[in-house]
Amino acid sequence: MNEEKKVRLVLPQGKKPELKVVDRRIVLAICLVALGLLIFLDQWTKHLTDVHIHNKEKIDLIKNVLSLTYVENRGSAFGMMQGKFLIFYIITALMLAVVVFVFLRTPCTKRYIPIFSVAVVLTAGALGNSYDRIVRGYVIDMIYFEPIDFPVFNVADIYVTVACFMLVIFFFFVYKDEDFDVYSIRKKKNDDLLPNDSEDKE
Repeated sequence: MNEEKKVRLVLPQGKKPELKVVDRRIVLAICLVALGLLIFLDQWTKHLTDVHIHNKEKIDLIKNVLSLTYVENRGSAFGMMQGKFLIFYIITALMLAVVVFVFLRTPCTKRYIPIFSVAVVLTAGALGNSYDRIVRGYVIDMIYFEPIDFPVFNVADIYVTVACFMLVIFFFFVYKDEDFDVYSIRKKKNDDLLPNDSEDKE
């Protein structure tokens, strides 16, 4: 009797516990809603800056530390590479292609939620500034950190910076090497590393 109980508690060798998988359509819907909200926030802050600060004095949030001002940025994040729009468009297109690839290959399980989140934030930052370059011909920046004379930046720049920082944290401290095997383009002999969506649904 005791031996039977032990057998029931031991998982079969070579197999891992089943992971609860969410329908990829639901994940896509949530990501699109979050993406829309983030882009709206970025464009709303730029609109407010254009209406209330353009051709006016800066607004001190923290005197001699943090202020709001109006700057037309024709470069990349933080004012770099002025006027080279074609490069920005190519980089944005490549980044979006990578995001689509990651979305399609990432398992819709709880463990990979941070990856989806970072992808959404990074995409929002790239699209927010790309929209400005296409529609306005420049990007509106407004946040100025005065103590180190840091280049003026905007909300979309914050998105990109935070997303990149979180990717580094995830890569070194959160995920293991085998967690990234799902993004390998090489065909693996053993496909039991992570269950795919169809297998888990069955």
